[in-house]
Amino acid sequence: MFDYTQSLGHWINRAGFALRAHLRDRLAAQGIALTPEEWSLLMVLWRDGPRGMNELAAVTLRDRTTVTRLVDRMVAKDLLRRETPDGDRRAVRIAPTEAGAALEGPVLAVVSGVLSDAAGGLDPAQLEATRGLLQQMVANLDGSA
Repeated sequence: MFDYTQSLGHWINRAGFALRAHLRDRLAAQGIALTPEEWSLLMVLWRDGPRGMNELAAVTLRDRTTVTRLVDRMVAKDLLRRETPDGDRRAVRIAPTEAGAALEGPVLAVVSGVLSDAAGGLDPAQLEATRGLLQQMVANLDGSA
């Protein structure tokens, strides 16, 4: 009989849920009103600059409807703004506001702490091997291997 608790997929999923839960709790404890899902959009925008909704959906592995809801919520929180280059409303790009940009340092400090806690007791070689293994699994499933 298949024991899901022994499957790699189960533990990958559990790790993802645990990371999100700890990140959510740590952000709240620091008084940062940001969800892990919102952070994922800011993370891309901080690194890559303004992006279109389709690009954000692709990079964050979410559907466009979910990204639209997240962006709407973050615009209401004054963390993101919609830009229309050259007045073309079809080419809307999403960018952090000043308040959204100001969160980068404090949020990355929280994220760094969560990741450090998660990696406690592991040596760098284990972490690198795990990262490589997960990247290869994703490549296998995406057909890019």
